[in-house]
Amino acid sequence: MSALQASLQASSGSEVFCSNHRSLLADACAEFKTKVANILLAANQESSYGRSAAVEDSNALETTDQQFSSSIQAVKWRYNQKAPATRLANELIAEILQYCRLPQIFRFMRSVETPGAFSVCKRWRDVAITTPSLWTQVILPMHLKLFPLLVERSGNRLLDVYLTNRGRCEEGSLRTSLGIPFRQIASRIYRLSIYWQDDDIGSQTLDRFLKTYILKENKEEFSALRSLEIHDWESDDPSPKKTVSISTPLLSQMTLVGNLRAKPLVSPQKLVDLTVETCNMNSADILGLLSYYSNLKRCDIWNEYPDFDEIARPTTKVSLRYLQSLSLRSLCASEMDHLLQHLSWPDAADITVCVSKDKHDPVLFEHILGPWISHYPSLKISRSYVNDTLYELDSDARGKMKFIRRKADEEVPSLPFLASYQNVLNDLILDLPHLPPLHDLVQCFHSWSLIDYLAIVTTEEEFEKLLSALEAERDGQVILPLLAGLNCSETRFRRQRMETFLEFRKRKGVPLKYLTATRGFSSPNAEGLEALVEEYDEVAPIPPKSIDRLYNFPGESDSDSVE
Repeated sequence: MSALQASLQASSGSEVFCSNHRSLLADACAEFKTKVANILLAANQESSYGRSAAVEDSNALETTDQQFSSSIQAVKWRYNQKAPATRLANELIAEILQYCRLPQIFRFMRSVETPGAFSVCKRWRDVAITTPSLWTQVILPMHLKLFPLLVERSGNRLLDVYLTNRGRCEEGSLRTSLGIPFRQIASRIYRLSIYWQDDDIGSQTLDRFLKTYILKENKEEFSALRSLEIHDWESDDPSPKKTVSISTPLLSQMTLVGNLRAKPLVSPQKLVDLTVETCNMNSADILGLLSYYSNLKRCDIWNEYPDFDEIARPTTKVSLRYLQSLSLRSLCASEMDHLLQHLSWPDAADITVCVSKDKHDPVLFEHILGPWISHYPSLKISRSYVNDTLYELDSDARGKMKFIRRKADEEVPSLPFLASYQNVLNDLILDLPHLPPLHDLVQCFHSWSLIDYLAIVTTEEEFEKLLSALEAERDGQVILPLLAGLNCSETRFRRQRMETFLEFRKRKGVPLKYLTATRGFSSPNAEGLEALVEEYDEVAPIPPKSIDRLYNFPGESDSDSVE
């Protein structure tokens, strides 16, 4: 007999058994119900049936009811034992419980986290209780009776700790609810998130808290710490003070939010990932920070309300030998110019800087960007919805550089200033609702004579201005003589004006080879354009801001765009 036949026969036998079992149970219940009804009916008909007999019958029925309830509970327990959840291996149950844990972003909403699916059944609870990895998240302050239980259940695992002083202003409360528990587990913490509140009513500063409860005991307490996040907007003390230093030999990732002068200094050897959100920093502050953490691979600095201090600018150059990406938003123009001149990094690193207008020193934004154009063959200029102008430099041999000009006063960038710098530009991408004046475009294109690919997103009127610039001549030569490809996707134009431009370039001996446009954007149609170029490509309209396809070079796929 085959295995399938055996399985079917076993299944059939099981169904017959269940059917007979249900029938016997139903018959027994019906018989019991009938007997009880007959007994009670006969008793009611007896003239001697009094109050005491009724009480005895009532007690007997209650006892029977309890026995039935117990039997029902036993049947439910046996049913649960047959459920798939109870047949899983303990290791698999523990893995499921791991996925049910509260996301880290919501940890502050609870004083203690109970593992998800904790109440499925007793077995799952037992597995949860005996799985140390489910009890590694510690939220301080915590009830004093819960803390030892959680530490015990976590075994010797490393801990993920969230600490806050909210609502703990009195010294005694701070000591018992935060200080002592924090000190006890400090050596087991691998990730620490601190949210410290400056309430101006006598609460300890974070600096003093660390000195009191950690550094006085053992300076090596944070020997396992790998990730540190501190949110502390403590008011800046105008008088200089010594920042506390803590030993974190394994720390690799750190996020600091608030006044940096109130933050502890950590061991810099292993730190490779740094995020800072602060304000009122200048180039001296940032260079000092980067010189201390010189092994960084990734650094992201958000600096609102950038400071200006020409006197405090250091002259020593800072080297970030392992840097892969740096984002700095923002500094005023003269401070950013000083920082870039005194900071070195590997050529492969991606750099993003945001520049705001100088308050005192009239340093032009173009003087910061200009020297870098000589290292990159591709330049993209675009305008953001918040009135910022974005300049993106790209190269196969170097990392990308992005310059963001915040709240630019001019509607169009000052291209003639940029054009005065040496360049190796081959590709130019313009995504601007308003282009520079015609004479500025001509001057710029004359300097950027190596450009062979141009992409443009603008209005119909501004596009005609661009075509006029491309028809200009300097010293008997047409502007951009090497131009081979024009991509005007998402830009509307008149067919007659485009034909005039293409015929002009062909007549001058510098014909356009590749033309890309959006289907339906040529008025009244695109008839005849294909005959004026070697390759004419029409693409479907795409949603606003989704302009990756605009920058594909002829013969490249959508995935091989410049961006």
